[in-house]
Amino acid sequence: MEYISDTLPMPASLPGIWEKSLYVENKAISTAPDIGDDYDYVVVDGQLVKKSETSSRLSSNVNAVVSFINQMVSSAKLSDHFIIEGITPPNELCKDKTKDVAKKLFSVHGLIPNSIKASAEEGLLMHYWDSDIRRSLKIEVYNDILSAGIVSEDTGVLFALDVETSSDVKELVKQYKG
Repeated sequence: MEYISDTLPMPASLPGIWEKSLYVENKAISTAPDIGDDYDYVVVDGQLVKKSETSSRLSSNVNAVVSFINQMVSSAKLSDHFIIEGITPPNELCKDKTKDVAKKLFSVHGLIPNSIKASAEEGLLMHYWDSDIRRSLKIEVYNDILSAGIVSEDTGVLFALDVETSSDVKELVKQYKG
């Protein structure tokens, strides 16, 4: 599986989208406007694919999903302004737990994260987005290995809880899928 890099040319069919909404290997998109947690396109098997269409393509190759998750975790860097403020970047335990949770969400529930980012709360934030139901699931793993989750829609928060057990994760997924 390949990821977008500085050497990958922009497809002629996607002017304007390329710079604003891609997962970029090992760096943040500094020239893009603020786009929040959502990336609309990823590269799967060398092809640019809408994120909403990747589940079926990635899920047929478990190794590709694991690689995708590992890449997102390893490239999740804390913004410079948070470092200046004294926020601690994600530690190795947090990264390992995040990988485990993301892989479990894929293997049990078929969910692939849209993004995994370092957060101001000293941890990693996994973001799942379903454009069909316009619903978001965010699970944050903190450096102290505690976790929390939230399900929301355009209208606001639907469900939130501290994640302590696999039952909590199941409940989050249930609320997310509707």
